[in-house]
Amino acid sequence: MSPRSEELANDRVPRRALAAAGLALAVLAAVVYAQTGAFAFLDYDDPLVVTGNEVVQKGLGGESLRFAFQDTRMNLYHPLTWLSHMADVSLFGDWAGGHHLVNAALHLANGLLVLLLAVRVGGRPAPSFVVAALFVVHPMHVESVAWISERKDVLSTFFYLLTVLLYVRWTASRSRTLYGAALLSCLLGFLSKPGLMTLPFALLLLDCWPLRRLDPGDLRTLPRRILPLALEKAPFFLLAAVFMAVAWRIQSTGAHAGVADMTSFPERLALTGLGYASWLLRTVWPAGLSAFYPHPATIAPAAVAASWAVLLAISFPALLLRRRAPWFLAGWGWFLLLLLPASGLVTISDNFAPDRYAYLAHLGLFVVIVGGAVALTGRLRLPTAV
Repeated sequence: MSPRSEELANDRVPRRALAAAGLALAVLAAVVYAQTGAFAFLDYDDPLVVTGNEVVQKGLGGESLRFAFQDTRMNLYHPLTWLSHMADVSLFGDWAGGHHLVNAALHLANGLLVLLLAVRVGGRPAPSFVVAALFVVHPMHVESVAWISERKDVLSTFFYLLTVLLYVRWTASRSRTLYGAALLSCLLGFLSKPGLMTLPFALLLLDCWPLRRLDPGDLRTLPRRILPLALEKAPFFLLAAVFMAVAWRIQSTGAHAGVADMTSFPERLALTGLGYASWLLRTVWPAGLSAFYPHPATIAPAAVAASWAVLLAISFPALLLRRRAPWFLAGWGWFLLLLLPASGLVTISDNFAPDRYAYLAHLGLFVVIVGGAVALTGRLRLPTAV
């Protein structure tokens, strides 16, 4: 998409329609999450993070600042998340509702960023709103929002989406200011949670679609054509490499040290297929959700084969239709990419396919679902609203 065509796409979206969509998202978020203002702290991690953490309980200050940038007791390096919890204590004390509502506000902000990003690159308010609405209300996202200790999820997602939005604007203007702002937002995201390591690769996916800076049609010449686009993202890759090394060092010497050694590579490959299939199933049938899923006691070969068959049955059409339906490949690729660190192939966590890791990855699936619905209504000559 050229800068001019992008401008035209945005000009077609009336500001009133965009404001109405944003207001509707706020109402949806309030209907689901306003009740968390009456919720209490949990015994699951909240004492370690807030209520029983002596430094956090002192609120913002010199000691808390040092603690935030030095502590790794949660097997994570996320100083900005620590500071956000300390700010909540300074503002709300031990009123759990205040901490919860900050999470809910960040979730709404993320939903609005999804809406702005979808409109920015697509220019169609109705499908963009549906993608954002699915993000705001999907039950699998409750864990990230209604659990105070999972602040790192909603906070890092805010900076992830902000980085993507700034990057999209930079591709149209080539402004150094926008590039610097995107890089700063990326850094703040990494300081919230190391999970942004997928971001540079996600930007390359966006270059294919919807930005159309890279045509994935000819797979033989793709490596040569992708190199200049990868080089322009070198600072993002550098940040990802640095924080990936920090995260790996902390995890490998922390409470989960040695978890990866408990399973062989073929077993982890099997768990990866089962994990992706589990995320897909819970996306379309979100029942029996939990904050913790133990690894399967036994790995049934039939279940593994069925899981990989489903993944391949979606991946092959996405590749074959990469020219006619580029949104299919980009959305499915986003889903696979963002879940890869938690898929079981490279993770060292003892939690199997947690809901919270699908929080941002779901956007890819929602694009596939909504894009497919729009394509189907067009083929059947039905109104898009259907």
